[in-house]
Amino acid sequence: MKDLKYYVDLRNDFLLAYERTTEFFVMYDPKSSEWKDCTISFISFRHDCEFKEISYEEALAKTNGVLPEDKLTQYRKLINSNMGNQQ
Repeated sequence: MKDLKYYVDLRNDFLLAYERTTEFFVMYDPKSSEWKDCTISFISFRHDCEFKEISYEEALAKTNGVLPEDKLTQYRKLINSNMGNQQ
């Protein structure tokens, strides 16, 4: 999904994904192989953390193919339903 950007927190070696339009922001948990909601905002992350953007392919390799695309789709549906849209 081209809307998602992937980042690595260089201090803690966390993998994160962000989508700007919806402010979707999740962190990969390698122990469970799941993407979990972040407890901080992306703006806080940008301000407080050292990070670098990585490619889709690098994120794919770090997660063994587990990317948050389905989670983003569900998030968009939730937002649309809360706004009265049924897309």
